Amino acid sequence: MVPQGGLVLVVGAGGGLEQTEFSAAHPDWRFTGIDLSAAMLHLARQTVVALALATVSLSVCREIKTDSRSSIPAYRLGTRLRR
Repeated sequence: MVPQGGLVLVVGAGGGLEQTEFSAAHPDWRFTGIDLSAAMLHLARQTVVALALATVSLSVCREIKTDSRSSIPAYRLGTRLRR
């Protein structure tokens, strides 16, 4: 469960649909969306701008690899797309 004023990481942010729905339902949450596809994040950015979603930020994830010491994926973020 996300607490009031919580931060949410959306992995595979795609066209921004999750961020749009969740930010409407939970305007106090802040979202960071990452995706491997810059083209999909471009679509998400258009949605974020059109709806003036100030609580959403988007980043291109250039690389996903698993840390050899754990089963948790490590992400290296590239270009950050902002409103």
